[in-house]
Amino acid sequence: MNINSPIVEKTTREIIEDYFKNTPKRCHIAIYAPFTNARNAELEMIKRLENICNKHNIGCFILYNNNIIQNTELIGIHIDEIDTSHILFCLSLHFCSPKTTNHFTLLALWNPIQFYSQEALEDAYKMDGYLSAHSDYVDNFIKSKSNKPFFGYLNTSTNSPILDLTLGRYNCFYAGMNWKISEDSLRNRIYSLIKYLDDSPILSCYGLTECWKQYKSYRGEIPFDGTSIIDKIHQCGICLVLSSSLHIDEGICSCRIFEGLAAGVPIIADKNPFFEKWFGDNLFYIDTEDAMVAAGQIYDYIDYFKSNPEETMAKMENCRKVFLENFLLDRQLLEVIENVKKIRA
Repeated sequence: MNINSPIVEKTTREIIEDYFKNTPKRCHIAIYAPFTNARNAELEMIKRLENICNKHNIGCFILYNNNIIQNTELIGIHIDEIDTSHILFCLSLHFCSPKTTNHFTLLALWNPIQFYSQEALEDAYKMDGYLSAHSDYVDNFIKSKSNKPFFGYLNTSTNSPILDLTLGRYNCFYAGMNWKISEDSLRNRIYSLIKYLDDSPILSCYGLTECWKQYKSYRGEIPFDGTSIIDKIHQCGICLVLSSSLHIDEGICSCRIFEGLAAGVPIIADKNPFFEKWFGDNLFYIDTEDAMVAAGQIYDYIDYFKSNPEETMAKMENCRKVFLENFLLDRQLLEVIENVKKIRA
């Protein structure tokens, strides 16, 4: 062997061809990370979706909005350098990740319509299809503006871990971004309640240190790994699930309800129509319009949990049943993949 022979580097095309020639994956999807380097709910969901893909032998490319692949042997390659036959679909988790490639692209309808700017709405109509989060309001709005098909459901849910139901620890878990609020903030009700309870022994708040460090109830950060938050909720014993006013108006929910259900604890929640529709009186509802009233209701529920463990556990079992039958994230994603395959075969 001539040690002085020049090393011939593969071209991008050759790298791509070798990858797909040798890959053992059943199919491939791509997921947009809408906020570069951000630690937020979208990152948590990406971790969960990526874990599901790995478990089920599905290739999963992570993209930034510039369409550059951020993982696998194809890191650094623009998605449009890959033939569209190799990617079943690209998945946009947020309206700020529009369709900007030749690839078949789906939008998960996880945000209230009123969060969208006019430009974001126009971009949404250009998608190749949609994934419902079980909001009739959002789905009907999109259907009134676009004739593109829906390919199933995808909620901001989880599928692992699913922990044993537990009752006996009475600390209320709350986590969030603690968005900067103003007089007309959509989340003023939430933070009024958190501030009211801040001195109490029943609240534990988690999130980024820079957002929460001024709160006495702050307990630290949780890794954005798709699973740790569920363990932390289980340790606290109660999950506090609160929605912005627009989430309530449009009957759409965030991750927390599903994380609480997976953690196996009682759920204290606002009266979001999504919660009432799917879980009925098996959740423990509070009136978040008045922080003092809501705080009193939370204390009353804790007394109820202590005095009525069998009834509380029965409600938790009912919620768990609904969750397992309708909202497991792996089942939803696999159904979407099969639905897209039918029209792209």
